[in-house]
Amino acid sequence: MKILCSNPIYQYKSHKKKIDQAIQKVLNKGIYINGKECNKFELEFSRFVGMPYCLGVANGTDALEIALKIINISKGDEVITTCHTAAATISSIINVGAKPVILDIDKNTFNINTKLLKKAFSKKTKAIVAVHIYGNPCEIEIIKKFAKNNKIYLIEDCSQAHGAKLLKKQVGSFGDMSCFSFYPTKNLGAIGDGGAILFKSKKLKNQASLLREYGWKNKFYSKIIGRNSRLDELQASVLRVKLKKLYNDNLKRIKLASRYIKKLKKIIKIKLPLTDVKNYHVYHLFVIKTETRDKLKKFLEKKNIFSTIHYPAPIHKQEGFMKKIKFIGSKKNIENITSKILSLPIYPELKLSEQNYIIKSLEEFYE
Repeated sequence: MKILCSNPIYQYKSHKKKIDQAIQKVLNKGIYINGKECNKFELEFSRFVGMPYCLGVANGTDALEIALKIINISKGDEVITTCHTAAATISSIINVGAKPVILDIDKNTFNINTKLLKKAFSKKTKAIVAVHIYGNPCEIEIIKKFAKNNKIYLIEDCSQAHGAKLLKKQVGSFGDMSCFSFYPTKNLGAIGDGGAILFKSKKLKNQASLLREYGWKNKFYSKIIGRNSRLDELQASVLRVKLKKLYNDNLKRIKLASRYIKKLKKIIKIKLPLTDVKNYHVYHLFVIKTETRDKLKKFLEKKNIFSTIHYPAPIHKQEGFMKKIKFIGSKKNIENITSKILSLPIYPELKLSEQNYIIKSLEEFYE
């Protein structure tokens, strides 16, 4: 028995009949780009999140880059964000020519420390990219108020938080725009790459529509210099199937997480994830903190349990980013967790017997 940290093939198998039917329908129709499946998904996903407009794109990184470009973020500008995120968040800012201004995290939630926002703001600040890490909403209301008071754009990076909520309101509906990745391991995952941008403004949506497809105002006539970043019909059809199942799949994640917490809280050498009671955490990842992380990881591997580290090196210590970011204030909290965090297996199809085995193995290690 091999237990992976995430296992998208199980997700496919759990919805196999509906997915196969959806894919076959697209194949038979013969329209594989810019068809009705993508249009329908955009409408359904915008309704799900609670934003007026949605645009499917090729991946989550493109979603962030396009969102930044259409608000004219470029060389000389600064964009505030968190130090604890996937590289895509930071590289998107750099790729449009701007400077990422990086803030430390809250030591309990691992989300951006909102107390540092004021210190990070300057005349060059044009936007904030707020990341909801691991499926746990950040303090987005505080960030939204800060952005409004300082007349800057707020973009939500919801790539790990499909279906997460704050006070019953979906993440992705607080900012001027929100960006999603549909990488196969996400809570809402395609069978390949995919992404989306959601908008409050129709004007921004229209600008993004031009940018994602060669700048075409009409086919073969470019109004601006654009790119090729489209969500294809096959992926859109898969996402439409999975979107209908997302609420129940997230409930399964939450139940698994609750069970981990209940069974592991007696192990004092493990620090379990914390979440605000206002938050609806959807547990894209279940991340513990322990002083013996590396030894535990190797022990679990011997038991055929494959955990992962999200993320083993902070942004400011990665060679590609070192000279291209500006870190504000202390790095205390991010550097404290880097050698201690470990993501345990969690996905809707994880069997109770498999989770019992993981829990038993953790208990055995700490005996």
